[in-house]
Amino acid sequence: MLTNQMTNRFDEIPIVQNQVYWIWLASWYPSKTFPTNGDFIQRHATAVSNMHPLILIHCVHDVNLTTPYYYHYNTNGNLIEIIIYFAHHGQTTRIMDKLVYNFLFYKHATQFIYSLFRKIAKPLFVHVHVPMKMGLVARWIKKKWQIPYFVSEQSSAYVPLAPDSFIKRNLYYKQQVKNIFKNALAITNVSATIGETIKKLFHLKEITVIHNQADTTVFQYKKKVDQIFRFIHVSTMGYQKNFSGLMHTFNRLSEIRNDFELVLVGAIPEDAQELLKQSLELFTVHPVGTINNQEVAFHIQQANCMVLFSRSENFPCVIVESLCCGVPVITSNAGGAAEAINTHNGIVVPSEDEEALLMALLNMMDNFHQYNQVDIAINAENLYCAETIAKQFSTLYKQYGVLK
Repeated sequence: MLTNQMTNRFDEIPIVQNQVYWIWLASWYPSKTFPTNGDFIQRHATAVSNMHPLILIHCVHDVNLTTPYYYHYNTNGNLIEIIIYFAHHGQTTRIMDKLVYNFLFYKHATQFIYSLFRKIAKPLFVHVHVPMKMGLVARWIKKKWQIPYFVSEQSSAYVPLAPDSFIKRNLYYKQQVKNIFKNALAITNVSATIGETIKKLFHLKEITVIHNQADTTVFQYKKKVDQIFRFIHVSTMGYQKNFSGLMHTFNRLSEIRNDFELVLVGAIPEDAQELLKQSLELFTVHPVGTINNQEVAFHIQQANCMVLFSRSENFPCVIVESLCCGVPVITSNAGGAAEAINTHNGIVVPSEDEEALLMALLNMMDNFHQYNQVDIAINAENLYCAETIAKQFSTLYKQYGVLK
């Protein structure tokens, strides 16, 4: 049964008394405040809920709220998503604003969980997704109820070129993340590359890799309907994604040949509009803006190659989504972006090496016929489908003794 409701009363949320739930605490998650934030966590939660009843809790501000807080809950099968909204303007550049924000976050998250744990059976564990800020709540749970917690880190912030680089954070933030990792029962990451970086940075014994998941009911192979060689790029088009380097290289490609086009999926930032205008004068570019998953899948299915030329990444969903559509990928070796790519499904180039990217684009156009798109799709689906990812979480929980 599907529900999607708002309330400021805990007892109106359809939580079964004395039920044993798995509890996930998400620091990032899609909300009305940040609609696309942490959508990969949502896919993981949906997959895992097919095995066991799951409550996912996220807490975030609402700038338009006229009451102190309210709950937005959504049920879908075994999954109950609960977004706790609290009133705050969202600006945290001033120290006092940041202190107030953190106080409200912690207050509303812990009050909700206190009410929750009085109603349900004592959870076997909680699982934090992205350590700050929900990791602080997990530490409180561990101290109060002796319930262990896992941490999954999906951020690419641990590489130096990341726009929100961990090394640029203040000492308090760094110490809290360190303590959250230190007290966790186990830690996972979506890529082995970033996982190894975290392992060394925090002197951890082990990091388990559980990759991002593709919705294979949407992202699947479909035969392309035309003969135009079509590249596609899906991103936020900002500095991290090296949109300028990407477009400069396609401009150079247009000087060599003109039998291709480029589809851009995502909002083009204001500071990139002039660059886009220059490219539109040189070759065929289709900027389609921000679209839903079904539309993204359609555009990928009608492309020959996905191109991602990022400066920093963890394990991009768009790469595995493209592979599930049977579309080969050209990607930089930023973070864990290259981990899904081999000689059978794409090409890896050094980050920021525009000459190497140009050669890869030419290589792809000349040798596209050598890629078996059906095999690419089948192999990717086996690796990144919901069932595979859910089993990996279950294996993790069994390995650390919270499940039999």
